Amino acid sequence: MDIVTVTADRALDAPSALGFHSSLSPAGLQGVVVVKVRGEIDLYTGPALRQTLQDLLPPVTTPRRAGQGVGGAASGGAGDPGPAQVRAVVVDLTEVTFVDSYALGVLVHGHRLARPGDRAYAVVATLPMLRKLFEVTGLGRVLPLHPGVASALSGLHPAREDARG
Repeated sequence: MDIVTVTADRALDAPSALGFHSSLSPAGLQGVVVVKVRGEIDLYTGPALRQTLQDLLPPVTTPRRAGQGVGGAASGGAGDPGPAQVRAVVVDLTEVTFVDSYALGVLVHGHRLARPGDRAYAVVATLPMLRKLFEVTGLGRVLPLHPGVASALSGLHPAREDARG
């Protein structure tokens, strides 16, 4: 499994090539990170993705104040956002070829990490097996799958408790 983490503006460097014309300004993408995953996510490879999500979405320890990042630490300069500056994570699984139950647990764990501090979290997947797993388990009601990164970015909202009806 390979994991590449990029800022959302870099993930959408060529929005017209994706067939998407974003209404999001570059400022609207600030603090949004896309985690691109390739290969298989299972019991052996999943811990690396779990750690990546934990690094991006650390626990929120103090209330957010004006001029501060989500984690309570002061926001930095114009570079890549550090964990305290990440306000949203999009996990792109379009190049994933296999997932097991451990992988589903990792994705749910990421959602749970995002909830404190009203951080947003979204998953992109096109693999039919993964879509079916989300449908059968009911996970899609809590964590809907997006067909592409652009769609996920345009629908970002803070992670919430599960939508049991």
